Amino acid sequence: MQTHAAPTVKELRDLWRQVSRQHLAMGAGCGCGFGFSIGVGDLEADICDFLSGKLAESNATGAQQFHQRMQDAAPLTINGVLTLIENEADQATSQLLRTQLAMSLGSFAQAHGRSAFVCN
Repeated sequence: MQTHAAPTVKELRDLWRQVSRQHLAMGAGCGCGFGFSIGVGDLEADICDFLSGKLAESNATGAQQFHQRMQDAAPLTINGVLTLIENEADQATSQLLRTQLAMSLGSFAQAHGRSAFVCN
């Protein structure tokens, strides 16, 4: 089985910059005729909580220590998490978080890219 390297912190910052500007149409096209949109950037705290939860599930010592560091630094932003990863995470924790964040942000970019609109 071939393993792929997780994206770099810089690549994740660029992806977040792109994805966070997207707005997702919610309820558009439903029978009631009402729809609204939500900015992906508005989900930032939820994404940070998701990453924190992934660390809490891990048995690795480095992950537990980094989880505590994230709790101490709360509330966090995606860029704040990326800065912590860059400066304080051990290799395994960095790999775990960068992989999870890439999957989360990538799913927004892929699944909602066509139906999302961007505010400049």
